[in-house]
Amino acid sequence: EGAPAYTLVYEGWQYGENESEVNASGVTYAYSGQGTSYQAGSDVGTYYVTPAGLTADNYDFTYESTGTLTVKQKEIKLDVTADGKTYDGKAVSVGVTPSYKFGTDEIVYAYAYTWSGGAFAETTANCATDAGEWTVTVTLGEGGKSGNYVLKADGTAQFTIDKASLTIKFEKGVYTTIYGEQAPDYALTYSGWVNGEDFSG
Repeated sequence: EGAPAYTLVYEGWQYGENESEVNASGVTYAYSGQGTSYQAGSDVGTYYVTPAGLTADNYDFTYESTGTLTVKQKEIKLDVTADGKTYDGKAVSVGVTPSYKFGTDEIVYAYAYTWSGGAFAETTANCATDAGEWTVTVTLGEGGKSGNYVLKADGTAQFTIDKASLTIKFEKGVYTTIYGEQAPDYALTYSGWVNGEDFSG
């Protein structure tokens, strides 16, 4: 948001005169501390504000105090989406939409996953590939304008990657052996591999 309306206090009037003597059309405010200027979208932190540019016909102004402007983090909500699918060897795309974000701010996110198949340490947006039940939790990461925001709650989404179907057949339809001997070596064929996978994958 923009800076609030500042209220100045004057001391030293003579002969009952007051603020009506002041020409404030040229007033400006200098900033220090968190930044040397402030506008909507400036980073959170503490800014020190000093006025200048006031005039009056019979008075010179001495600016004795500095005001403080504290910019607090903006609360936002994350809508997280992740659609389940049948296993294809490719990662599920996780989408994050923030509510109440200011303008075109770039927000960096952090991702954490739980997987029914065991421990999972990857922390990028699109990394869930294996079949199973998944939950992704999204929080604010570091970088961009993330530090200017605080979450109402972590964003979460649950999704399922179903196993792909693999068809198994005998390579030959008929096998023979002789009484008293072992069964022959059966050869099997598989169809339905995805993403170029085979037994090695």
